Amino acid sequence: MAPRRRPRRKRLIQHSSLSRSNRPRCIVCEEIFDSPSLSIRFGKGRAHLLCAGLVKAGLRELARTSGRW
Repeated sequence: MAPRRRPRRKRLIQHSSLSRSNRPRCIVCEEIFDSPSLSIRFGKGRAHLLCAGLVKAGLRELARTSGRW
């Protein structure tokens, strides 16, 4: 008889365990993402949709000073 295999443990991703230092941030406004699914790849990182649009329009400073909403 073949030996029984142990079931593999599934690793659960715990978002709450991420410390503030290693949470993903927007490369434009530097805010921590509330929901990374609402971001897009932009340059060498990720950005909020609004921030990316402001950079494309040449208004990067507006994104940094006014906040996202």
